[in-house]
Amino acid sequence: MSDKIKDTFSSFISRLKQLFRPALSSTKNAFVSLDIGSTYIKAVSLEKNGKVVNITGFSREKIETDIKEAIKKALSVLSVKKRELAISVSGQNVVLRYVNIPIMNQEEIVKSMGFELERYIPFKRDEVNFDFTILKKNKNTGKMLVLIAAAKKILVEDKVNLCRELGYHLSFIDVCPLAIANYFEFVNEVKDKVYAIINLGAAVSSVDIIEDGLLVLSRDIFIGGNDFTKKISEVLNNNFKEAEEIKLNFLDNNLMQSLEPIFNNLSRELKVSFNFYETQENRLIDKVLITGGSTQLKGVIESLKHYLGYSIELITFESDKIKLGASLDSSKFKEDFNFLTLALGMGLRNF
Repeated sequence: MSDKIKDTFSSFISRLKQLFRPALSSTKNAFVSLDIGSTYIKAVSLEKNGKVVNITGFSREKIETDIKEAIKKALSVLSVKKRELAISVSGQNVVLRYVNIPIMNQEEIVKSMGFELERYIPFKRDEVNFDFTILKKNKNTGKMLVLIAAAKKILVEDKVNLCRELGYHLSFIDVCPLAIANYFEFVNEVKDKVYAIINLGAAVSSVDIIEDGLLVLSRDIFIGGNDFTKKISEVLNNNFKEAEEIKLNFLDNNLMQSLEPIFNNLSRELKVSFNFYETQENRLIDKVLITGGSTQLKGVIESLKHYLGYSIELITFESDKIKLGASLDSSKFKEDFNFLTLALGMGLRNF
């Protein structure tokens, strides 16, 4: 693997040293980010104008058969001349680990990771690109919290090759939970509070916990909107496409009851993260927010409130720091917004 590919992956975590919003380059005023989901391709183009970031284009393209064709269509809607973009990665070939280790300097950590990385990740060291950053130090305990990110080399290579085949240069690779957290921090004042942010995707969901403006826990959960669709398909004995249509438009109380085991499993996984944080830090979560395309599922927020025992609010697009371009369809953007938060979070790392 070339140093270029290694740098593409590791660059995102090196920028976390000024969590969450350090600039990639002060000379860049425009940026394109691409979120390749299991059901949709989501793309966003951003441009900085003074202190405000403008959304100059957005698209959401359903993946029918050919993922490359869906990406081409999504990017063509943006009408951008730049041939650079950012892509996110998630899933079982990507891991984020938050570990408490004795306080040491950068050189000592590098040396330590050479020997101990495999204690923290489920892969062989030579199978992954990895990097780390120190999040915080506790002089009272002599420990520091370190974030380790690792992705299998084959996954990184696939992303680079995909961009090359499409005629684009891959600027950097981000990790989905970190991009979601970055969007939230960019548009909100998050000091002196603890937020949990749920991203409900089609195949994979995630949870971030942000403490006083610092991301201290993130985790992928392999439950998403597709699991609800599969259950409906099983109950009604129809195909996936028909079940998806029913899930979004014709869900009744009887079908909602059949989905209770999935809500229960999802809530249990979320509670594990919530309880872990609150126990470890001796601090309560102040607010739970949710985003992601699968928030379109009727009753999902109310059901999660019931199972989790927390008040949950949908993330909305309200900020003085980022504006929708005047020529864009505001109604369509509002409809698509919770599909686009990840792509927005990636792009905003540039500003």
